[in-house]
Amino acid sequence: MKERPIVMTGSSVRAILEDQKLQTRRVMKPQPYFSHDNWWFEKKGMVYALPNGKEFCTPALGIWDVCPYGRAGDRLWVKETWRVVNTFDGLRPSEISSQFAEGRTASVWYKYPVWMCNDKEYEKKFQGRWRSARFMPRWASRILLEITDIRVERVQDITEQDAIAEGFEKSYYYKPLSSSREVLNYARDSFGEGWDSINEKRGFGWDVNPWVWVIEFKVVE
Repeated sequence: MKERPIVMTGSSVRAILEDQKLQTRRVMKPQPYFSHDNWWFEKKGMVYALPNGKEFCTPALGIWDVCPYGRAGDRLWVKETWRVVNTFDGLRPSEISSQFAEGRTASVWYKYPVWMCNDKEYEKKFQGRWRSARFMPRWASRILLEITDIRVERVQDITEQDAIAEGFEKSYYYKPLSSSREVLNYARDSFGEGWDSINEKRGFGWDVNPWVWVIEFKVVE
């Protein structure tokens, strides 16, 4: 069993804490390419067939050796937006870690869900600057996930049930002069919008329909 870091957005962190998120999709890099009537994926000097996008994840094809997120049973510690007391504002995360190793202590705050402080003077006096999730060290992480399954598919292959497992909900609206509730759009549509907000500017938008790693997990702590 290995542990690896994984960055999560604020909405994903909130969904995990509320037991609403059990899956995450990440763009495959590099993307598979089409050749000789089949899809292929090349990494670490090896070429892997991708027949119909369904059998790619079988252990016999060595998928565990090329997936950057590990295999079933491995763990992922979540990196999210965070901060510590302002006395550490001038230090890099690695330097803060050494301070902890020397026995000094500091509180860690997380941006999501939004942390409300009843004592504004305390907040102003002690809380430091918000730090990027990318630079969160292991000791500051509060969420540990265990991978239960990994597979490969195109992002548009996501089902309504899987979109809900990604932490998205159906949206509703009310008819004028009516108390009946009708579905405005599906969780899958909401997922597509969320996907584009992160990946479209990177060239992997919903309409591009990129290949993705589908990682299913459960919360350990």
